[in-house]
Amino acid sequence: MQFHQSWPPEAREYLSNAIQAHGGWHSWEKVESIHFKLKILRGALVFAKGLGRTFFAPETFRVSPKQRKVEFFYKNSTDIFENGKIIYSPEKKIIEDGRLIFKKTTIEQWYPEHAAYFFGYAWTNYISYPFILLNFELLSFKIYNNRAAIFKIRFPHNFHTHSREQTFYFNQEHMLYRHDYRARLAGPFVFGAHFTQEYVLSNDIQIGFIRKVRPRIGPLVLPTYGIYGEIEVLD
Repeated sequence: MQFHQSWPPEAREYLSNAIQAHGGWHSWEKVESIHFKLKILRGALVFAKGLGRTFFAPETFRVSPKQRKVEFFYKNSTDIFENGKIIYSPEKKIIEDGRLIFKKTTIEQWYPEHAAYFFGYAWTNYISYPFILLNFELLSFKIYNNRAAIFKIRFPHNFHTHSREQTFYFNQEHMLYRHDYRARLAGPFVFGAHFTQEYVLSNDIQIGFIRKVRPRIGPLVLPTYGIYGEIEVLD
């Protein structure tokens, strides 16, 4: 494993243990793609953006994390996210950089191309954590309650993700259970705390099957759901 130069020895050791808890580096290197069924997708944010009206949840989706690619399978078409590029609709329309189609306002309605980009980079990253964190700049690291830890990471400008600075929380078993970010494409005041639950070993790595994203005001996490999702592995 090759860490970014910003990582001190203590942080490297902790993340190495976290990677082992999530299945280990050798298992991660073998992962090519994972096919999921989206069992549940709901919440205030996706409803406000148009879920079920201007865009729809896919029947299944396949994540190829090393290629940074997600295929969203619908009844009559397949939409594709590939490291920022979007191919969508039965006509296979192409958008070279999905970031450019967002107005980034609270009231903006999303369409299939918006959903392909937003959920494309999101699922690519979620399935890749914590394995890819060592590639990026570490801003701060803290161990508390003996073995729990908090990492603050800064991503590069060209990396497709929610926001450049994000915070990752690991519990005493070294499992990632919370992930804070600003969902800048969804609006200027959309700050989320993403809770991951129900880890299951699949493809020899641990994958969280329940995702709860709650709105956040500073350190205060609100009780409502911005996004609630449940997935299962199909093969």
